[in-house]
Amino acid sequence: MNRKSSLLVIILIFALPVMLYYVLKAPKESFSSVALAEAANQPKVLHFSQTMCSECKKLEGYYVPIKQKYQGKVVFIEVDVANGTPETQTLMQKYNVRVVPTLVFINKNGKVIKVTEGAIPQEELEGYLNSISK
Repeated sequence: MNRKSSLLVIILIFALPVMLYYVLKAPKESFSSVALAEAANQPKVLHFSQTMCSECKKLEGYYVPIKQKYQGKVVFIEVDVANGTPETQTLMQKYNVRVVPTLVFINKNGKVIKVTEGAIPQEELEGYLNSISK
């Protein structure tokens, strides 16, 4: 084999596993503009987080059961900031997300009631959910 062929083979050997990882294993978006549109006229919480975030994991411990408690009253939309899609970037800019986890509480009229950064206490989380679900 000549040098060009050898170089091409080497590049493919390294590039193929990386491409497969992103196609098969990369986190999928759990929200879309369609989800936001469907949640119109309903209270909602945008939850900006990332898989490798320790504060996010701390919040998840009580966030998941509370989500179930408010199911049907509040729409919960998960946004993984690690995916870096243009839609994610737009949402992050719109709500001025600088750290994760960030929770954006929006009432049924579309008004942002509260934005929290970091893992907030469970009682505080439930208080905000009560205020937007009335």
